[in-house]
Amino acid sequence: MNFNGNSGMTAREMVVVMILLLVLAAVLLPALLRSKHAARRASCQNNLKQFGLVYKMYATESRDELYPAMSLRGFERDDGGLHMTFNFGPDLEAIYVEYLTDLGILICPESRSPSMNRFLPSFLRKPPDFRHLRPDEFMTEDGRSLVNEWRGPEDGGALTAEGTPCTDPRSCIHAVDNSYWYWGFVFDKLDEEHGTAPVDALSMAMAAHGVEPRTGEAPAQLVQAFEEILLERALPAFAAGDLAALNLAAHADVPVTLGNADTQTIHRLREGIERFFITDIGNPQASQIAQAQIVVMFDAIGVSALDQDNLMFNHKEGGCNVPFMDGHVEFVRYRDRPPVTSPVAEFAAAVLRH
Repeated sequence: MNFNGNSGMTAREMVVVMILLLVLAAVLLPALLRSKHAARRASCQNNLKQFGLVYKMYATESRDELYPAMSLRGFERDDGGLHMTFNFGPDLEAIYVEYLTDLGILICPESRSPSMNRFLPSFLRKPPDFRHLRPDEFMTEDGRSLVNEWRGPEDGGALTAEGTPCTDPRSCIHAVDNSYWYWGFVFDKLDEEHGTAPVDALSMAMAAHGVEPRTGEAPAQLVQAFEEILLERALPAFAAGDLAALNLAAHADVPVTLGNADTQTIHRLREGIERFFITDIGNPQASQIAQAQIVVMFDAIGVSALDQDNLMFNHKEGGCNVPFMDGHVEFVRYRDRPPVTSPVAEFAAAVLRH
């Protein structure tokens, strides 16, 4: 074979090829990234659809056909005191393992950790890798390490991997709202028409539990509901050391002036609750239409950057997947309609530990 021929590329030709490759990459890369984000968003939607099935199965076997309660409960500490958990997620011990068999659906594939990503430009931000998640393990809120084993109440409840009670605010149950928010109640008046109310009292009360105090306004229906749930039920029970009352704080309907539909009650999510929202009783599809308007869960809205007016979302498009009671999931863009609004995020910032 003859290696003496001059068959190599000239420097000019190499430059031309490199330019062509760069142009091709510039054309194809955005499309590839869009496809990647679309696939992740679809996976996130599928997670929420699975949650809808979990809640439906739970309701068929629960008293009064109730959906699981929100994650608001207490644990006994070794010193005899109580530790309170409060998160915008379902009570995992109520649904795991009988109804929720895969803890992996708790995590949206596009979830971003504010603590890891808030200082990075958007094109460098990456979601945590949760592919190693197993049913008997969970991770810290920022997704860095596995921390706990979920056990039933008869076995002493949730423990960390070290076998100690689940009292670390960065671990265990506190990770349940890392990607999605769930209240377990029907909120139908979160729009501007029904007004806002100060979050100051709620935020100051929760400051003792690791929440940064803040002032601001949030949807009045949310504020009224959680002033009853937290200020009138949970926190007094916690202060009194009443574990039973604390564990029931988020289980009962809430009496308020801004109740569901034309009532003065905010109702727990339950099968049949749609009857309060039926407007055309003669329509055979009325029940299904009403269920299609009741929000069950939604992508979490990042609140750590609210001071910079820079909300963080699971999805690049700036919105949330929202599953409804009839089982369908919609992608709602920010500010299009509740619950994907700044006042809802402001409320979460006032009462949640982040």
